[in-house]
Amino acid sequence: MGGQHGIRGYLLQAIVTVLESLSKKAEWKNVTLEPSDESEKVDVLWEYNDGTKKVVQIKSSQNTINYSAANSWAEELKEQTSADCFELICIGHVDTKLNKAKDINGVKITVKPLDFESLQNNSIVKLDEFYERSGRSKISSTIKEVLLNSLNYKLSKESIFGKTISAEEFDTILLTWLSEIESHVSKNPFIKFMPFEDGQAELSLNQKITTNFLKLIGWSNYTDNHIITFYDQKTLSDKIATVDYYIAQESKLKDNTTDHIFFNSIQDFKYPETTKTEILNFLTSTNQVTEEFKRNRKISPTNNNNIFNILFWISTENTDLNMDFADVNRDYFRNERLQLDQQYYFVDNARANFIISSIATAKNYRPEQVVKFIYPITESNLSYNKIGKRGIQLPPEYINTNILPIIKEGDGKISVLLFCADAYEYESLKKIIWLLIVLTSGMANEYIIYFPDFDDRYKGEVIEAVNSFENADLIGKIKVYKSLQVDTQNISQMDIDVAKDLASDVKAIEENKEIRINPIFREQLPYGDLLKPILNTDRVSAQDLKIFLSLRGIFVKNADKKQLIDLMSNLLFSPLELINFINLINVKEKPVTSTPIIITLNSNDSVKTLFNSIKPDFSRITEGLQAKLDNSVEFNEDPSVPDMFVYTAYVEKKDITKHVAINTTWEPIKISYKKIDDHIVVNTVETNSRDGKVIARRIVESIKAELIEKNHIKEDTVQLTFNDFSSNRERVNFLLSFINIDHANLFIDQDIKGLKFIFDETQEIPDLYKDKTEKDLIILFRGKNLVGLREISEDNFKDVILLEEISITYKFEVKGIVGFYNVKYNFSEALKFKPIQGDFRSQSYLHTNHRIKQLRNISTLEKQLTQEVESLKVEKLRKFGKI
Repeated sequence: MGGQHGIRGYLLQAIVTVLESLSKKAEWKNVTLEPSDESEKVDVLWEYNDGTKKVVQIKSSQNTINYSAANSWAEELKEQTSADCFELICIGHVDTKLNKAKDINGVKITVKPLDFESLQNNSIVKLDEFYERSGRSKISSTIKEVLLNSLNYKLSKESIFGKTISAEEFDTILLTWLSEIESHVSKNPFIKFMPFEDGQAELSLNQKITTNFLKLIGWSNYTDNHIITFYDQKTLSDKIATVDYYIAQESKLKDNTTDHIFFNSIQDFKYPETTKTEILNFLTSTNQVTEEFKRNRKISPTNNNNIFNILFWISTENTDLNMDFADVNRDYFRNERLQLDQQYYFVDNARANFIISSIATAKNYRPEQVVKFIYPITESNLSYNKIGKRGIQLPPEYINTNILPIIKEGDGKISVLLFCADAYEYESLKKIIWLLIVLTSGMANEYIIYFPDFDDRYKGEVIEAVNSFENADLIGKIKVYKSLQVDTQNISQMDIDVAKDLASDVKAIEENKEIRINPIFREQLPYGDLLKPILNTDRVSAQDLKIFLSLRGIFVKNADKKQLIDLMSNLLFSPLELINFINLINVKEKPVTSTPIIITLNSNDSVKTLFNSIKPDFSRITEGLQAKLDNSVEFNEDPSVPDMFVYTAYVEKKDITKHVAINTTWEPIKISYKKIDDHIVVNTVETNSRDGKVIARRIVESIKAELIEKNHIKEDTVQLTFNDFSSNRERVNFLLSFINIDHANLFIDQDIKGLKFIFDETQEIPDLYKDKTEKDLIILFRGKNLVGLREISEDNFKDVILLEEISITYKFEVKGIVGFYNVKYNFSEALKFKPIQGDFRSQSYLHTNHRIKQLRNISTLEKQLTQEVESLKVEKLRKFGKI
């Protein structure tokens, strides 16, 4: 296999090397893993006492390795390297021809099973033989396993640098380690160590990182290695279940409740491509151990309990540091593998590193003071002894958080630090300021907000955000900084002290008034009880909540909506997380109408040039309306669509009769300008809001007036209407043309699902339909495959109907995701008006099947599909000579 491809490759190289190194028949002098001066095809280089060299390539796969692939590898190994002997080791299942092959063109073929346990056991046998030859027999199996694991680790570590190990050094290492280990074990038979180097007994890298992490978050009161044997009904054999660490503590977020935390850890050099085995093993083990705790009444059935099963899976590969590994593995946490009364958390690099970075940053600020976590007050923890509570133990509910409040207090000063994993944004800052004040009732002396990418150039925005709250008590109290970036590798070599939960010597600053701000929901970051009325609506289902929690690495079997809401009300959410939640729910909203307006340019300028040359006055666009925009009008270039400028916002309206958390409604509004030809720009308005349409018209007219004044465009713009057709037949053919998707990029099939029309009384109506004209009926055809209706294919029928709407469902495929996108093309309910009139527009709706709802960013898919529809519109407008 090639170099630097993760723990499995390194471990296989190390084990195979150990097997041959320990063989009494191997008269070798030096061995090198991943030799730097050889071809990249060489995984192991052997140098023998007779001066000959052997190069080895190791290939492993969970799929069948066939003869043709091995033949290709053997040829490349021999052609690209210089040696006396060549060997290709295939680890895994091989086809029949390869299994019989002992040699391919002078390259020795060795086949081994992809079974780590078997390879390890064979190595232990060889290790036993080595020590027996060296006069050191009767070594316990535990010590031999530790020695082998340490040797595998050393060889894997050496391979990173391409270092050579001599046979003499190899023998010395094993004999020295054995003496040192026996000495340590005699003093403490329960000592934990792996690997063993430099004459000292140490924890493994995994253990060191994990225990330091547990100390950082205040979970140092753990017991470790909870191992039980259980009978597996599937294999009809005994199995072992292990939980690495168990912590029991009083719940910080719920009254009269005990948190039982079962914590398993995995450390990889690189995240593997397949993880099913490890995750299923974690779920089986933690479920078995928690059930054993219940049987032994270590989890009391008479008390209130929270059970948290945490998988802490980290990788030390730099490219994995910010990887959302939990999201990649969500599908393995299926209902049938979960227990009803438990919560499962997947902590990966990105989530662990945020916690570590936040605590490290907090430790460096006022370092003489202990880092304490703030425990927000909700309906679940209203007892007297919980109010204003803070402490050194992180609530397990926050193990996957993207927002973390910390307090440093002492010497008469209270500092509240709030860390956010989101990238800095002005609007997010305002929401976080709101959260800070609500969490602490404004009683701190100072507030410091940390973003991972904050820069001094945003200081002006910070002042503006603070001033927007119109509260003098905030001025001078709020600062914003960039947080330190620390990861699991940084804590692997640290000796972290266990913090003591010292009683605060800071008394409540009673003379300070409680800071109150106007609860503007769009500038809030709701948590706790404020979340409940938002979540407890018909538009939000229990499945929506479970999907949203899974995006955060939290998995539950429970489908009871009330219990899910209780869980979510104990969490803190970052601004970006709540936006993603809104996007998840918004896909069920009424489809937004899209109206195209065609603008003809006097020159061939880009849209960017047009916008850079004008400064429209938007100061009066909401005048006379009981609504406002949540963002000032500013058009920006769309980075994903060439030569397109976009403004997006929400039209905000309040209903004072409703609860403060849900008394405001927002309707989206989007205005875009995209150049589609040398002298053509399409201006598209998308909104459902009545006020939004008025605001959009005023914005468009202001821009148009500026462009005309600058002589950039012609005065007449084209907005297709119901009456802009020479005949009824042309209008029908225009709408029917949208079933032609020959030039579409994403749509792979279509089906007409609806037609809406009336008969034109000015035309000669066939006798078959005359009774319907007298009643002035609007006729709806709905169903599947309406394109097969005989009537709509006949010109005589097209001549006598006023077709106002066609509904088409497009089948699409985007990056392996197949779904359906329904689009209605119509003329704005034109048939309801006398005389008949209406603008051409479209309404789109994405059918959210399970695969689509699992996407992290549904809005990106919707954007791609919207662009596809807009391209279809331009194509059809050109075809019918409207552009």
